[in-house]
Amino acid sequence: MKQERKMNQSLQRVVLGLCLSVGLGGLSGCGGPTIANHEEFDDLHPVAGQIDFKGEAIPDATINLYPVGVVLSRAMTPVASGVVDENGKFELFTYREGVKGRGVAQGEYEVSVSWSGPLQGLTDEKLDELKEKLPVKYVNPKTSGVKITVSAGENTVPPISLQ
Repeated sequence: MKQERKMNQSLQRVVLGLCLSVGLGGLSGCGGPTIANHEEFDDLHPVAGQIDFKGEAIPDATINLYPVGVVLSRAMTPVASGVVDENGKFELFTYREGVKGRGVAQGEYEVSVSWSGPLQGLTDEKLDELKEKLPVKYVNPKTSGVKITVSAGENTVPPISLQ
């Protein structure tokens, strides 16, 4: 039990770090929920949706996708990710060798969600002090209970409501 808790805490720290880097990238124009500054890849299919926590939008939350059946390691990065906007909407992107591609390859994915609150206007010092605001189960794709299936063509994910 102690080892599992320690592993969850380590995974939470890794995911929070990834989320903050993706989230901050979104604020600087390098990522985020908009489709600007991206490449089109033939094997990627647009994926968009909406998410909330207890009925409220979670702006600047990060959604990460991991293929179902893959054993996660601390060093594993998500296959695709997206940042939630102020209305709870998101679009997912795949990153390949430093290039952001719009969409996700076909398949089934386990999802992690991390949220430290709105990030806009925070100083570096305040960003360093942020703590996870969602229950820890959502930070781990194996325990979040959220899955997304990506098919060929446009994909609209059914609304995701976290409790």
